[in-house]
Parts: sequence; C-alpha cells; structure tokens
Amino acid sequence: MLSLGIDWLCYYLFYPALLFMAASQRPIELDSFLLIGLLACVLVTAGLLLALCVRTLGNDTRSDKAGVSQNAWRFNTALGFVAVTALPAEAVGIMAIIVGLAIPIANLYAVLAMTNGLSHSRWQKLGEIALNPFLLASLLGVIVGLMGTSPPILVSSFLDRLADAAIPVVLLSLGAALRQSAW
Repeated sequence: MLSLGIDWLCYYLFYPALLFMAASQRPIELDSFLLIGLLACVLVTAGLLLALCVRTLGNDTRSDKAGVSQNAWRFNTALGFVAVTALPAEAVGIMAIIVGLAIPIANLYAVLAMTNGLSHSRWQKLGEIALNPFLLASLLGVIVGLMGTSPPILVSSFLDRLADAAIPVVLLSLGAALRQSAW
C-alpha cells in the first residue's frame, strides 16, 4: 500500500518537477530545438514502428504486448539525467530538448498503446493524453526554455527540491516493488 502512495507522488509530483526543470533551466535556441527535436521524435517513432512490426509475435495479452512494446520507444530518462552530469554543458541543453519533445511523444504512444482495444472513446483517450503529467511538465518546460526566461525564484526553488527527490524516490519505489514481487 505504501508503494502505491510513493508511485502516485513520483508520477504526479516528483518526476514532472524533474522534467519541467530539466527542460526549462536553460534557454533553448529555436534552430537547435527544431533539429534535435525532430531527431528525437524520429527516433521515438522508429521505435514505435519497430514494435508494431513485431507485436503480432507471441500469445501475450493486450496489456503485456502494450507493456513490452513500450520498451521499444521509451527510454530511461533517469539514466540520461545521471549520465548528462558528466558531459559538457552543451549536452545539458541537448538533454533539455530531448526531454521536452521525446517524452511527450513517447507518452502519447504509451497512452494510445495502453488504451488500444479498451472501450475508451476518442475524447477519453484525448483527455488521458492531455492530462498526462509527464506531457504537461515537459511541454511547459520547453515553452519556458524557448521563451528564454526562468520561473520565479520561489517556484524554481520548490520545483528543484521536488526534482532532487525524483530519482532516489523512483529507485526506492522500484526496489520496493521488486522485493514485494519476490515474496
């Protein structure tokens, strides 16, 4: 039960704060945004297309196929955030663009995959996509980055604290879930 509360905090609070701060902390130049953003979207979409080609293999359930196929186009952002700290400052700017564009595309595909075959109307699917906290945080972060501004210091400090908690809490949550499933 505790794991569900931590998962909720990670999904709706910590990780969106991390995504927003990653995309908004540096000014994003429009030409870099277009080039790197296009490349990130092409790579995520290529993963989706590959997953669609092989999804007919096997006898898995709909949700199993959706979960497995997501591994073809979703990437480990947490690992990217850790790795980018060892790279030059330009890499952080590139990561901001990738986070701001690839995550919304990946989450769009994920929601569509998970709701495929369910009795959701188009409006319900659109609502799930539009209200996805990762999508909202990423897009808002990109907008702030493109504007070349930063959030007010009080807001920025608060979001920084939430973002700092994201990766350790996510890792603890995963560890607890794995340990619980082993019992």
